[in-house]
Amino acid sequence: MNLKANIDIIRPELDEFMAEDIISYFRQKKGYDNVPDYMIRDIFKMYYTPQEQISYECHELMYWWHGMLQNVNNYLLKTVTQDKPGYSFIAAKHIVKLLRDEIEKDEDLKNHCQNPNGGEGNDKGPDQDGQGNGGQPNMDQVNQNIQDQMDQAAKNAADEIDKKKEAEDTMGGSGMAGKGPSEIELIEERMEMIKDVVLNPREVGKLIKRSIKGFKKGFGSKTINTEESLFEADVIEDLMDQHYLFSELLAMDVSVRDQHSQMVAFDLFIDVSSSMNSSLNVYGKSIGRLQMAIALACRMGNMKCLGEVYAFNNSVRNVGEDAIWNLHPSGGTDIEKCMQMIKKSGRPSVILTDGDDSFSTYTDNAFIMTIAVSGNNLRGDAVEIMVINKNYILYVVKKLVTPKIKRR
Repeated sequence: MNLKANIDIIRPELDEFMAEDIISYFRQKKGYDNVPDYMIRDIFKMYYTPQEQISYECHELMYWWHGMLQNVNNYLLKTVTQDKPGYSFIAAKHIVKLLRDEIEKDEDLKNHCQNPNGGEGNDKGPDQDGQGNGGQPNMDQVNQNIQDQMDQAAKNAADEIDKKKEAEDTMGGSGMAGKGPSEIELIEERMEMIKDVVLNPREVGKLIKRSIKGFKKGFGSKTINTEESLFEADVIEDLMDQHYLFSELLAMDVSVRDQHSQMVAFDLFIDVSSSMNSSLNVYGKSIGRLQMAIALACRMGNMKCLGEVYAFNNSVRNVGEDAIWNLHPSGGTDIEKCMQMIKKSGRPSVILTDGDDSFSTYTDNAFIMTIAVSGNNLRGDAVEIMVINKNYILYVVKKLVTPKIKRR
């Protein structure tokens, strides 16, 4: 039979674009050549399609596949995945892998899956007679093997869904449940980029609250509705920790019914000079400076506290939040240009740099955070003023430290 023939047994059929996206993912992966398209589509449909909408059109020669599908149907997992293509794709990934491993170790099963009509090397469909050229697989043993491994596969799928949710939260995204395979792959690539950077909301909150508490104003706002009940003290404290730009001067507002509280936002200037390609040791792991900058920008974006995003080396350019994943270190460092832009705009801004530079312009609206190996390498009169005004902080080997003024 034609191996590309549509002999899926689960109805309704998938949208053509969605089906192509799913099959394309597996065809680009090594080791999945022996898993036919119909198996991949049916597994995805089983988890994506609501149970009450599923029907089967199954020729007698495909009864074996119907039985196998029932053994990979985890109803608990399906409560999470149905009607959600992103989650259904993750479930399909783990179950297709389970079947792939089973197929790879059984030559008879491999031939049977590729030629479900019993014929090998012909183009007869399931409704035609075909004469098999190989042995028949022991389907009882195959199904038992699948049953033995299915609980672990379902758990792995559920764990990955949870991790993707966490990663999406870290990166400031949303709607992963509705994304397709190619979009999920993009999330995976971005996760890999910042996987070793530990930045949960509370940690970042404390870090940045200490860093920019000297700012008196910002831009942007967030409404907090207190109409139904008042915030308790511990809730306000949690807000202060998690939303690190929540002004302490506004804490009283959230304890009064019907009041609205403002949350300020800040522009971020990311150093992309060549030296940002180097790493530093954080909790025993080598973390790239640019990785840390990207992770920080993601967290700020997720907290709705991120304004404009700029990348700078010898020049400054507005790159936008979405483009931070494509930043690459090159060139020198010119913080002076950043300071001049911030002074002109009047917008509170954070400059994230490895700090080997000098500058002369000062503004209250700028805060510098230096990711350093040992100490402060910034120089100039403006740097001294920033240190005195506590607008400058160093991250040195897991600790935030106040820099010492470099005497010339």
